[in-house]
Amino acid sequence: MWRKILDELSGRNCEFKERMFRAVILAGGVTAIVAILEILFVNDISAVIVSMLFLLLIAMAISLFATFRYSRYDVAAFVLGIIIIAFIFPVMFIQSAALNSGADVWLALGFGYIFIMFSGKRQLFFCILCVLVYGGTYLYAL
Repeated sequence: MWRKILDELSGRNCEFKERMFRAVILAGGVTAIVAILEILFVNDISAVIVSMLFLLLIAMAISLFATFRYSRYDVAAFVLGIIIIAFIFPVMFIQSAALNSGADVWLALGFGYIFIMFSGKRQLFFCILCVLVYGGTYLYAL
């Protein structure tokens, strides 16, 4: 029984992209947890950012469940990409001092996620979506 659990967690029975997706989601989940704890105990930041981090954490947990239970990482990566790139990153950018917040990192993380997780037409779709959403967000912030 323990061997089966370890095999499932390590991803020995899945392809490379699925293992990469799991690693990205786990790293993102840990980062979101650390950010939530830091905001709660150290900083005094608006509730919108904390709620976005909780939404991000929930989306990542659902994505991990979809990959572990159904091995549908492609669908989970697509849905998570839409949630992160079109909703969470722009809202966090606007709510956290916009251009003065160092939010260029969000753009880099969005493109990093796109190039790790997608190829072909999906990659092109997400690149165009990323440029349009972030361009609109930056114009809004000006």
